[in-house]
Amino acid sequence: MTLGRLAGHIAELPGWAAITVKQDPIDVAPVGSPPQQGVTAKSRQEALDLFDAKVAEARAALAGRATSN
Repeated sequence: MTLGRLAGHIAELPGWAAITVKQDPIDVAPVGSPPQQGVTAKSRQEALDLFDAKVAEARAALAGRATSN
């Protein structure tokens, strides 16, 4: 794994909170679908921007989950 791919992977991790809250069940490798392609960050700023976006998605999903219970 390249350093850019690793940075992209780490930046994407908070997005799993939103996926976990919104999808039931979670199938990371559905039959007949192409394999998931991760992000390769091309710069530090790109990784930080992606991380911030994924954190915002996760917070919104968790806030929506809290209000629906």
